[in-house]
Amino acid sequence: MKKIAFFIVLLWGSHISSQSLLQTSDGVEIVNNNMNVTHDILLGNVNTSDESLQLKAILALKNKTRVLPSEYFTFTVKGKPSGGVSKLFSGGDFNVNSNYKLGFNQLGLFSDKSMNSTSSFFDFYSVEYEFALKKHVLYKPVNPYDQQIDKFTFKGHSVTFNYNMLFKGKHLVTSIVGFSNTSNYDDLDDIEIKDFTLMNSPDFSGQREAGSKLNAKTGEYREYNTIPLRLAYTYLTSEEEENKDRFKIGFTVYYANNMGKEKPVSNVGGIVFLTKQDKVSGVRNPVLGIVVQGNDIFNVKDSGDSFGKRLSIGLTSTFNLLNF
Repeated sequence: MKKIAFFIVLLWGSHISSQSLLQTSDGVEIVNNNMNVTHDILLGNVNTSDESLQLKAILALKNKTRVLPSEYFTFTVKGKPSGGVSKLFSGGDFNVNSNYKLGFNQLGLFSDKSMNSTSSFFDFYSVEYEFALKKHVLYKPVNPYDQQIDKFTFKGHSVTFNYNMLFKGKHLVTSIVGFSNTSNYDDLDDIEIKDFTLMNSPDFSGQREAGSKLNAKTGEYREYNTIPLRLAYTYLTSEEEENKDRFKIGFTVYYANNMGKEKPVSNVGGIVFLTKQDKVSGVRNPVLGIVVQGNDIFNVKDSGDSFGKRLSIGLTSTFNLLNF
C-alpha cells in the first residue's frame, strides 16, 4: 500500500499563507512554493510511502531593489531502497536509488514580484532538472542459466515546469508539465530467486543444503518517455504573527497523469494536514498529515484489483534541519 508524504515551510516576513513542498505518493513534488523566504534553509523529510529520505536546500538570492528575495535556487537529494527497506541488502548488494534535483524559482511571472496580505492575485514558477540513478535486477528465465539475472543501473532524466497562482493569499492552484524518461520496472512482478548447493561432509553420511536468495523483478521491461501532468488545489494555512503558536488545518487535492506511449495512469489524492510553527526556525511543519490516494482510478492496467484495493491511506511528518 502506497502512502503520501509532504512537508510545509513557513515563509517569514509576511502575513500570507504559504507552503514550500507537497509530495504525492510517488514522491513527485506537487507544490513548490518559496514565497517570502528571507534566508537560506535546509529541510529534511522522511517519506513512508516510498521509504525515502530527502534533503532540500532553498537558497534565496539577494534582491537589490526589494526587501524580500524574488528568486531562489533549490537543490534536492533523495535516497530510497530499491524495492523497499526489506530488500536493501538483497543478494549481497547495497540497493539504493538516488535522485538529484536542481531548480530555479522566480516570483511574479505575470503579477508584481512583491506581495502583501491585500494582494488578490500573485503567481510564481519554477523550472527543475532531475537526474535519477535506480538499481534494477531483472530475472529473465528464457535466457541461458548464467544470463538469467541482469543487474544494471537505470539513469533517468526529467525537466519540469511548475506554475502557481495564489488567490487572496490562501487559495493556491498549481499546474505542472514536463518531460521525463523512465521505465516500467516498478510495475513488473516481484520474484525471489533462490540458489542452492548440496554439500557433502566426510564424517557424515547425509547432505547439507546451503543457498542464497535474491529479490528481482520479472516481466517485459521497457524504457520510454512520458509527459507528466499535475494539477492541484491547496488551501494554505495562514501565518499571522499573533497566531504563530496555534495549530492550523489545511488541505490539498490533486490529479496526476503521465502521458506517453504507455497507457496513461491517472491518480487522484487528498491531503489534510495539521501545522504548527517552529519557534526557533519559523518553519511551519506538519505535525500530522492524513493522506488518501486513489491509484489508477480508471484501472487502465487491468490489475483485477477493486477500487478499494487501489486506495491508499497514510500518515506523514517533516522537520527543519538548518537555517543559514
